[in-house]
Parts: sequence; structure tokens; C-alpha cells
Amino acid sequence: MRARAAYAAFERCVISLYDQGVLTLDLLDVLASAYWGTHVASAGSKGLVAHDGKDLQQICIALVDPSFALIAKGSRDDNEECWERELRKWSEITRKRWNWRSPGHRDNGLVQDLQHASSARPLLATSVAR
Repeated sequence: MRARAAYAAFERCVISLYDQGVLTLDLLDVLASAYWGTHVASAGSKGLVAHDGKDLQQICIALVDPSFALIAKGSRDDNEECWERELRKWSEITRKRWNWRSPGHRDNGLVQDLQHASSARPLLATSVAR
């Protein structure tokens, strides 16, 4: 699957499940694991937002790190600094937790990715088995 199409499919699925009230962190991790080690490009975003106004990145950040302070888009606190902080958190989640790659990213697997892969895959497998 191409990098942009992968992002668009993930975005559509996550937002749909979130709007239905059935998205959990375990389910999110299972969905993201389908793209483990592959190139996923946010340029494929269709700009979808949930009924509450959150976009894909905000939904995922809120599930992975509920203590992370999200700023409502369009609020008076919505500024470039907050957007960059969200983007850094999103990048951390996609790289370290889900082992996604950006198109053009070239490495042979960082040690931390390998360590995470060995610990995360069994958790994902048990989530699917439930």
C-alpha cells in the first residue's frame, strides 16, 4: 500500500471507530500494527475530523497519552508552538510505538525500535486474541 493511501485508510478507520465510541487504546494499537515498519505519509490525510472536532493525530495522542494537553483547534491558545508540540508527540508515537516510517526515511532499524518491536508484538497478538 502506498504511504499516502495507508495514512488515508488509517485516518478513515480510526475516526469512524472513535465517532462510534468503540475505539480503545488496544484497538488503536492493533490497527496501527498493520503498518508496522512501513512508510506512512500524513500527506495522505483527507482532513477528516471527528464529531467533536478532533483530527486523527489528536485522537491518537489522547488515547496513547491522556495526560498530554491538547489544544482545541481555533481556540485562542491554538498557536504554532502548540501545533509543533502536538506534531512532535505524534511523531514520537508513530516512530517509537508503532514503528512507522516516513517516506524517504532510511535506516536499518534502530536499536530502540528493535527493542520495542520485541516487546510490543506479543502485546498486540494478545490484544487480537481477546
